[in-house]
Amino acid sequence: MKNVIFMESVTHCTNDLVVDLRKHTKSISAPAFLLFLSIIVAIGFSLEARERKVVRFSGKLIRLETSGREAFIEYEDSTSQRIKKIYCDQDMMKGFSEFVGNESGLFAEGKATQLSLTSDVWVCVGRPNIRKKYSVEPPSLKKTNLRAIYGQVVEAEENGQIVYTSNGRRSHLNIDPNIASAFKKKLERMETVEIRGNFYYDRGKGYYVEE
Repeated sequence: MKNVIFMESVTHCTNDLVVDLRKHTKSISAPAFLLFLSIIVAIGFSLEARERKVVRFSGKLIRLETSGREAFIEYEDSTSQRIKKIYCDQDMMKGFSEFVGNESGLFAEGKATQLSLTSDVWVCVGRPNIRKKYSVEPPSLKKTNLRAIYGQVVEAEENGQIVYTSNGRRSHLNIDPNIASAFKKKLERMETVEIRGNFYYDRGKGYYVEE
């Protein structure tokens, strides 16, 4: 019953707003007035969509703050080479306390969104990743149909899809779902997960298999 009363109140308010707008736009024809209203609604939806925009960030870790009300990640953006700061939830950042004061050689990446549509402040979306930046030689290939896979796993799904980084580059790969599930559990425990070896694509299984 309360929901019905609320919806009736919203309907009355909306009708009153339209009537009030119509009083001030009497010189505009009905089709033009409807077009005017549709433009206002479209702008509203556009602004709402922009507010939900999420971007991915990555770069060399400069400074890390995991305690206090303003826990943040300060990093050098991989694309613009500019120093940027992302604020994150304090409880989420507690898992990275071991890296405070030892930021050298570490790499940060994750997702972020603006605090508001016009704000210059960016906040974390989900748990960021802080890890060592890989710079290793690929394993030697014995066969031409093998693919050298090496790096650090940063994302893993139970369906076999993983994301790993090597020399600062992100790559996607489909592997054995059982192995990917094990990777996912380790990542949830904040453990470092590595992948390194020669893989070939098994057409029957539909994913890459280690030699």
